[in-house]
Amino acid sequence: MSESNFRLPGYFATGMVIQQKVPLRVPGICAPEQEVSISLFRQPADGHIFTALETQYGLIYEDKDRSDRYGRFNFKLPALEASLDPCTLILSCAGANLQIEDILVGEIWFAAGQDNMAMPVASCDLALRLDLTAIMNHIRIFAMAEDGLDDNMPQYSYYPVGYIASGRWYRGSHPEEMAVVSGIAYSFALKLEEQLLLPIGIYDMACAGTYIHSWLPREIIEQDPYLKNHVRELHLYRDQDNWNSANPAKKKLRNQEDSIAQEKRAVRRLNLKNNLEVPQSGNFQTRYQPATMFNHKLAPFIGLGVRGVLWYQGESDADSPDYYTRAFPVLVSALKEMFVAPENDLCLIYSQIAAYCYPGADARTVVSFNEALSDLRRTLPIKAGMVTILDLPLTYNRRNETYRYPAHPVAKEEIGRRMANIALGLAYGYDLPSSSPEPTAVEKVGNKFMIDFDKFGKAAQGLILRPGTHNLEGFAICGPERVFVKARARILYGVKVIVWHDELADPVSLTYAYANFNREANLTGPDGMPVPAFRLDMDPADHYEPQVWMKCDRITDFAWAELLPDPARIPEQDWPGERELWTISSGRGELKLVPSHENEALKTIKAEYRNADERPLVMEPQLGYASSYPPLNLSGWGELEILLHNPDLREKKLGLEMEDENQVVYIFPECLIQQQPNLQVARFNLSAAQLNLERIVRISFAIQDPGGKGSLDFEGITTSRRQIWQE
Repeated sequence: MSESNFRLPGYFATGMVIQQKVPLRVPGICAPEQEVSISLFRQPADGHIFTALETQYGLIYEDKDRSDRYGRFNFKLPALEASLDPCTLILSCAGANLQIEDILVGEIWFAAGQDNMAMPVASCDLALRLDLTAIMNHIRIFAMAEDGLDDNMPQYSYYPVGYIASGRWYRGSHPEEMAVVSGIAYSFALKLEEQLLLPIGIYDMACAGTYIHSWLPREIIEQDPYLKNHVRELHLYRDQDNWNSANPAKKKLRNQEDSIAQEKRAVRRLNLKNNLEVPQSGNFQTRYQPATMFNHKLAPFIGLGVRGVLWYQGESDADSPDYYTRAFPVLVSALKEMFVAPENDLCLIYSQIAAYCYPGADARTVVSFNEALSDLRRTLPIKAGMVTILDLPLTYNRRNETYRYPAHPVAKEEIGRRMANIALGLAYGYDLPSSSPEPTAVEKVGNKFMIDFDKFGKAAQGLILRPGTHNLEGFAICGPERVFVKARARILYGVKVIVWHDELADPVSLTYAYANFNREANLTGPDGMPVPAFRLDMDPADHYEPQVWMKCDRITDFAWAELLPDPARIPEQDWPGERELWTISSGRGELKLVPSHENEALKTIKAEYRNADERPLVMEPQLGYASSYPPLNLSGWGELEILLHNPDLREKKLGLEMEDENQVVYIFPECLIQQQPNLQVARFNLSAAQLNLERIVRISFAIQDPGGKGSLDFEGITTSRRQIWQE
């Protein structure tokens, strides 16, 4: 019998990390009905020759068993304490030995999900720092073929399998190895090791493009009509008759199975280069079938000792928050049954999803899904913490061969760091938050709402504003008519927020960050973790849509010019990116950012012009971007107010023109800009406008100056005199 006759789970290999304080199960197959022995040795990390007095080294465990008539055996080693000292495991049977070396005992986390969890270090923002960070030999990451298939198993099994396709351990001291593992998982491991100073092992099991039903056991889907019908509606349900078939209506023939297998062998790739779809593309891939990921990427690890699970998935399911609310707890229950955690106390840390313009979705699709994730945390059957990411940049790398679409922002290091901070509070008893900061109670006091938030730990300073911002933003408020408008807000004592609107005497509800693109929301916990979007109630309403251009603090912004149902068929210049937020449509001049006259720490738009005595300078905000969800709704407001600074101290005029979607144009009476050094307000009477204010597609401001050359600073634009409140 040779060493190759031993068959153990694929993660039993040199360089592995095992979970401390959990018995180690060692199942395997060897020669039938033979005596099998197991021995575990520990060596000093520094390599010194130990003495007999150092009883922690040398042989620390041994046992014997007898394989059954199928050759199966199953050892259970005692729980070990974490240590940097490497161990060696030796199995012997019928004169043959299997030796697994350099085993470390530490902390294990299991990372799973879809594209953004699968996105490798080399494709994200960690790539430039890889040579500086990949120096930790006791950080180890186990990864397998991303889609769970390889040449030995070229197509998906209808049933759970024990085979781990192309699985191996990657060492944290080898930059070229860390480059191919999950960026979030690697960042998480770096932060956790920095704090715990223990060996860290991560199982990197994410797979791009997968739905949550791909991670669920088949029997759960079959037993729940709601889940099963949802998968059918997606045209992704397959049973044994049409398994692995692109056409759900056709039964798969045997020769078709053979052709699929041959095709798989021909295109076998670890990183799915040519098969990565944008979320909800509607195209069929065999990995989208029910239970594929459970069968190939979860089932082989049943009984594994882990501290917890990292989860980032949902882009493929973002249009179905109610369904996800049903499916996610079921998945978490399955994970709880699968893994063995210290003291049977498995932890879960999961992330909300990034903003994205899904085809056919509205301005609330992503935030509604993230809201469902927030609500789920309090109902899950295990300890769970949630990470928020609404503040992170959406920039992506078009030059990347695989992860080149807007659905794959490069910002991954911060997500891993936030997950690690949550883990320290949730799983390791540190005086840190165990989830993102969330409201605990809301009280109405007069015309204001008072919101209480979770405590943040004894040493924490409480709620703060995102660095670089100076006024609390993101809140909206409504009266009995249920039309939400931007509200004012202030932090009190670090644990409360007060919200109001000067014109509203009797507010009935409020929201925070309740829009897909809500980067103006800037309330965070003491560690910089953003407060997630929330709303006081779920009654029907017209919700506030942030208008970034009205802040007048930027000239460009990350925006979607149009939807991308299939980016490959749209020119790259039309893909999302940094785009002009304001433009000059007529006249001679330019726009630039300068320090605000009101607060030098802030920026404001300066319009510099020439020959404005003959031809006014006309500047326009861009209202038509898909990510702005046009048209603009200004109905119900009495006035549009522009806060201005006139640095020339010379009288000039400001004009306003609007156009609705029916091409009706209304020119407002001009406002006189006074020759004064202080800030002043130009007001335009919206209630007199003879056009459809609910459907505005163009706004233009015209500066006319008898002096010809000069400038005018736009400090901010607001609406006022809510007509129904005035009545």
